[in-house]
Amino acid sequence: MLASLRIRSLALIESLDLDFSDGFTVLSGETGAGKSLLVGALGLVMGRKSSTDEVRSGAASAEVEAVFDIAGLDDVRSLLEEGDLFDGEELVLRRVISSTGRSRGYVNGRAATLAQLSSIARLLTGISSQRQYQKLLDPDFQLHVLDDSAGLSSMVENMSREYDAFVRARDEFRDFEAAAAQNSRRADYLQYQLRELKAAAFHSGELEEIDNELSVLKHVVRIEELVRSSERDLYSSRRSASELISAACRNLEEAAGLDAGLEQIAQQAVEARIIVEDAAQSLSKYTSSLEADPARLEQLELRHEELGALMRKHCVDSLEELQKSMDATAAELDDIENYDEKLSVLESRYHDAVDSAYAVALKLSAKRKKAAAVLSRKIEAEFKDLGLQKARIRVAVVSGAGDEEKPAPEKEKKAASLEATGIDSVEFMFRPNEGEPEFPLKDIASGGELSRVMLALDQALATKSGPATSVYDEVDAGIGGAVAHAVGLKLRSLSRSRQIICITHLPQVAALAQHHYSVFKHSRDKRTITGVRALSEEKRVEEVARMIGGARISSSALAAARDLMSHGMEEA
Repeated sequence: MLASLRIRSLALIESLDLDFSDGFTVLSGETGAGKSLLVGALGLVMGRKSSTDEVRSGAASAEVEAVFDIAGLDDVRSLLEEGDLFDGEELVLRRVISSTGRSRGYVNGRAATLAQLSSIARLLTGISSQRQYQKLLDPDFQLHVLDDSAGLSSMVENMSREYDAFVRARDEFRDFEAAAAQNSRRADYLQYQLRELKAAAFHSGELEEIDNELSVLKHVVRIEELVRSSERDLYSSRRSASELISAACRNLEEAAGLDAGLEQIAQQAVEARIIVEDAAQSLSKYTSSLEADPARLEQLELRHEELGALMRKHCVDSLEELQKSMDATAAELDDIENYDEKLSVLESRYHDAVDSAYAVALKLSAKRKKAAAVLSRKIEAEFKDLGLQKARIRVAVVSGAGDEEKPAPEKEKKAASLEATGIDSVEFMFRPNEGEPEFPLKDIASGGELSRVMLALDQALATKSGPATSVYDEVDAGIGGAVAHAVGLKLRSLSRSRQIICITHLPQVAALAQHHYSVFKHSRDKRTITGVRALSEEKRVEEVARMIGGARISSSALAAARDLMSHGMEEA
């Protein structure tokens, strides 16, 4: 539950520290006093989007800190441990908003993302406001409520996975099918490309070979000069390397006769002479084969240009990449030439995906329809305590099956009806008065009726796991009298299973609270400040009297307040 709320420099709030207890707590005060600022502050630690306008004028930043008692909340503990954020049975969520626009979140003193704040806070606190009541009119939200009430989350997740697989198979099939009209022209183009590439008859490394041979042909004279000179130095000239090594060999041979330890060195010298003479012989042969060949030079230059132009045309930088391009062209051409066969495979895969997803959707739909009847009865059971004795509600589950006015093949009807959530749409149908027809809740419910339907729904789902704290911001809008008293009783009843915090203008609701805070505005140093005070029992009577009679509290209003609180406690 929410144990405390600390607020600094948020709009009209300069500094505020509030401690909360379990049970039913109300906050009351004049319109504009700043009651909804407290809900807004709580929303900040729940990860909602912030604005620099919320930072109090003149302050560098605004800060909100909420402390929760999470003893026994295993799901919260597991989520915190997952993120290495658990720090005992007390959880501290903090949000800081800079006047420059920067926003930072913290969980137990450690920096956290807004997504982390939100995921943790959602398990702790639910806020119901006029904006939230409008969500109840959204069919998607109604579907979510139904699934949640029936514990169908795992089936819904499975449905989403099946739908994703169906979409992938459908899109692949349709894309391939749509390409059919272009296949003939595309095949002609690919065949032309493939013929051109095959005719080039290139091979890996050919360009390197051409570059090397071109280098030889372009520099044949200089190469011949260098090679002949090298051959002379090694063998044929006077005092060549061969002649000098031969002399060394003779000397070493004689020395080895005198010292056997020189035999190995003498042998190495002989091997060196053989290597030098072999090299000289190879150079001589190379020189005899070397000759200028203008025709070959021109042929190689043309081939080099041909391959370069081909690579530029196909936007590649090497013959290896050009080979890959040729292989891809051949593969695409093969796909086209085997179009019917592949289309059949893709169509079969698509139909299998439709059948699989639809089968899951049917099972989910059957579960939803059973759950819808149960949820309808539970909500209606709460109506009598909320001044809606004659009202009726029906959670209608409608399963789609395509457009009935334009008949389509059975498989296409199934496919057309599939969504990520299945084949169902949900609509809360409402009949506020006996003898009248039912209409969608969004088309007929007044603000007061809508807030009571939300309360009835909350009570109907009270046995389900959910936030330990529920905050209601003006749940009593548009109601009064006996209906307001009934709403108060309902909130008090809800507080037996969770902490209830309610902002209210109605004395009938405030009279039933176990804890009461008064929100007020005052001025200090020519600045407006919102404050909050906890009310003693006597001050509670005065506040309820003010809510009954206005700013001037009369003795009759005080008596009425005491009577209202006394009777309320008896009924609660």
